[in-house]
Amino acid sequence: MIMVNPTSSQQKFLSEILFSQMPMGLAIFDQNLKLQRFNSTWAEIVGQLSPIQPDPAAGDQFLPALLPEGETTLIPLFKQVINGASVVHHETLRLEGRGMTCYWDVTLVPLMEEKGDLTIIWGLIDITKRVLAQKELEQRVEARSQELQALLAIYRQVVSLETDPFLDLILKQLQVVVDYTAAAIMTVDEEQLVIQAFRGPTREKAVTGRRIPLEDMPDWKEIIESRQPVTIKDIPGNSGGRPAFSRLLNDHFENICADTRAWMGVPLVAPGGVIGILNLFHNQSNYYMSYHADLALAFAHHVAVALESERSYEQVRQLATLTERDRLARSLHDRLAQ
Repeated sequence: MIMVNPTSSQQKFLSEILFSQMPMGLAIFDQNLKLQRFNSTWAEIVGQLSPIQPDPAAGDQFLPALLPEGETTLIPLFKQVINGASVVHHETLRLEGRGMTCYWDVTLVPLMEEKGDLTIIWGLIDITKRVLAQKELEQRVEARSQELQALLAIYRQVVSLETDPFLDLILKQLQVVVDYTAAAIMTVDEEQLVIQAFRGPTREKAVTGRRIPLEDMPDWKEIIESRQPVTIKDIPGNSGGRPAFSRLLNDHFENICADTRAWMGVPLVAPGGVIGILNLFHNQSNYYMSYHADLALAFAHHVAVALESERSYEQVRQLATLTERDRLARSLHDRLAQ
């Protein structure tokens, strides 16, 4: 094979195409933080915060002047590269300017020129919408969790606390945070899982109360042991050398897999350990992503605390009932003995 080295003019032409067509923002600075060149995407992103518009024809445009608010956040990253770092990456850099707040994914790469001069290539992606959406979802999780705590406080004021309506409310609140086609709450009872509540196309009474041996469902066992969510993105295509997950779900959830394509299991972790699993089913393959797991895990934490509090309340109520019965029995015995 004959290798042909491109001429300097060809290299420049190829560089121009790469620089202009790259979907991310790209800019080049020298070691004095002077702007050398940039593409339109970079100019559009930086222009949202900069008091001056990037312009290579202006001559002396330095980074501190372009982004004065970046003195304590962005410029230290450049200094790391100048001081010898090979690659510097910050995936959620927060910057302000012109009354706005933006979040950027920043990558800085050093490049040594033939003359020995250092230049810095800045790759830039605006992730503001994604970060704000994540923050909004987290706020919704917190709001729903507070509502659950408030609901539990109200239920405690009732003489007889019924678990089923409370669990139904939890599942309804969950769908606001993480969407699902069907969902179930299961609690741990030794080596079994008990379906305590279900919401979905299958008849609730047909599945609630069922006991499932943990040895039948290795995915659920993994959740309990790792205390981390487990996701199966495509149930029909899942085998992995184990019994078909869809068949086992159908056995325990009345043919739920006829419409289910994705599943996520989330541990209910209380101070004393894992007390159950939150199951989410969806009819769309590859629906549940890592951020869904983070949201569901945060929600599940508050659910576990609420369930544990409810258990403690029920134990206290039962103890009080037994104590009262014992007192009445002794009182009756004393009367009969007189």
